Amino acid sequence: SAGSRVRKLARAGIVRGRCSPDTASTPYGVLRSAVSAWLGLDENADIPEVFGRLSDITEGRLDTRRTETAARLLGFGKPPEGAVQSADGEIISLFRESFRGRRLALVLEDVHWADDATIRLVETLVRERPGRGFLAVCTTRPAFFKRFPRWGSPTAGHELVRLAPLSRAEAGRLARSSLPAGRSLPDGVLETAVVRSDGNPLHLRELLGMFLDREAAGRAAPAGDDALQQAVPGAADIPSTLAGVLQALAIG
Repeated sequence: SAGSRVRKLARAGIVRGRCSPDTASTPYGVLRSAVSAWLGLDENADIPEVFGRLSDITEGRLDTRRTETAARLLGFGKPPEGAVQSADGEIISLFRESFRGRRLALVLEDVHWADDATIRLVETLVRERPGRGFLAVCTTRPAFFKRFPRWGSPTAGHELVRLAPLSRAEAGRLARSSLPAGRSLPDGVLETAVVRSDGNPLHLRELLGMFLDREAAGRAAPAGDDALQQAVPGAADIPSTLAGVLQALAIG
């Protein structure tokens, strides 16, 4: 059943989420969506639903009060009353109890859009390593290291893997292979998406999606904005940055 598949994934201990411009100002924002997906719940789930699913996974060994506090700190239900001095500790306790005797993998994408509380919590998890084994995998842009330079320095138990941007040829191949079956874009429009993406695969895919939404004409067009506007009505209004594209998609 769908419920049993969710429980199997949850017990496997893989918690993953993707940060966005919206999570940058929301404490633990990405963790709420990650925990929701992990538990197979909607992000607007209430406390009884969250506790019920966690109790099922952990065979009822969670402390009711601490679990409720941690869930509220993550954004489920109303925030806890008064200042919670050990917010990280409450959430760490939730992870520790949920994964006691099991392995945990926390995968967070685009942490350059993560809030400070989430980053602090990840650092604490790395130090404490709850469960039988712990692995954190975080992807980010280089600008993140200006906020947290220690993440760019080699330390014990920490490995930094740098990924180079796609070459123009690689981006071109990705652009063509990413088009849905039966859909096409003029060569000049594809080239514009490749140039604007600056080798970023996510940016390229999102640009292609926005171009497709504007229903490209069936003829080739050069990469100039005027010609692009003729080939894809409204294309000149598409933001040039990835953050702008994602914000436009969120608003739309």
